[in-house]
Amino acid sequence: MFKNSSPPGVADAAEEDACASGVIDISSMSVGCLPSGPGEPLQQVVENLLANAFHALRHIDAPEVLPRVCRRSAEARISVRDTGSGVPAALRERIFELLFTTKGSEGTGVVLAICREFLARMGGALTLASGGTGACFRIRLLAA
Repeated sequence: MFKNSSPPGVADAAEEDACASGVIDISSMSVGCLPSGPGEPLQQVVENLLANAFHALRHIDAPEVLPRVCRRSAEARISVRDTGSGVPAALRERIFELLFTTKGSEGTGVVLAICREFLARMGGALTLASGGTGACFRIRLLAA
């Protein structure tokens, strides 16, 4: 289900409001609903962020994922926010380290590290935004 919505506690409300958004009700979805197979690297980064959000919300009542896409001047911005428990402050940078995982045996600890490195090589960035509920991963790239 998609609907227009603004997430609670947005760290940069003016920026977030300027972007197109939609809430995805994932209560009847699974990671398996994501497209698989070879694709564009940026598409794979976004799919990985969505898969992580789905995983974080698998035991949450009324789970939601809020993807946003916008273009500001010379930047393209994509964010994926979820209504899960978020990332503890002590782990906010560690989650981007190669082979570090918070998922135990269910995680490999490579996805976020590879996504961040890929975006850095393109002159972009992958960050974890502060504030609000859940987790919000942001991608910034120079627009073509």
